[in-house]
Amino acid sequence: VVTPLPSMAEFVVKGNIGIISRNFDLYSIAQDINKLTPAEIDRFKRNSLKYAKQMNSKKEMEKLINVYFSEM
Repeated sequence: VVTPLPSMAEFVVKGNIGIISRNFDLYSIAQDINKLTPAEIDRFKRNSLKYAKQMNSKKEMEKLINVYFSEM
């Protein structure tokens, strides 16, 4: 569960790795966590492992280096 910050929500949506809380209120976030079923938690865990392979720092650094050198 993440707060509705756009940068965090984007990762959650792209990777289907969790849910986005309605707001920043701790009570609402706790309610969202408690609503998750074991099946949803398992699905988010599996998706997180897959998404981590795509979105790791090494791959992101390679992209950054390629962009940097293509501008030179």
